[in-house]
Amino acid sequence: MFDFPLQKVLDYRNCLLKKAELKFAEALRTLMEEEKNLLYKKGLRIKYIKGLEETEKKDFNINLVAYFLTYIHFLEKEILLCQKKVENAKIAVEEARLLMIKAKKDKEILEKLKEQMWREFINKEIEKEQKMADDVSTIRFIREKSGLGFLNLYVQ
Repeated sequence: MFDFPLQKVLDYRNCLLKKAELKFAEALRTLMEEEKNLLYKKGLRIKYIKGLEETEKKDFNINLVAYFLTYIHFLEKEILLCQKKVENAKIAVEEARLLMIKAKKDKEILEKLKEQMWREFINKEIEKEQKMADDVSTIRFIREKSGLGFLNLYVQ
């Protein structure tokens, strides 16, 4: 029976790979959420700029204009903050991706080693079977040549 001596290490590498994949998926999810939030705030900013322009055209109310300008300024700060979060999330995704790639390579190395050892094991087993078959054939040939074949045993 084939027993891979580094099976526990391979199992550990599989576990590391799963953790790296989960970390990558989480980082990707975070990035998508931050990009969605950024787009939402940019859309909101555009909406309020249009609202400001309409207010200036229709009825110029200084309080309403001040409200729009204050909120637009707040949204611009929020957009800058969101852009920083998106950049940080992109960095986290790239780090997680590199970690996942490294974990995959480490696992693949051990799997190739296991496969190679499995082929060697199979070849040795085939050689053993062939040697046993050769030995049995040789013994039968010697018995038949020396007169000790199976038929001779029953006749005597």
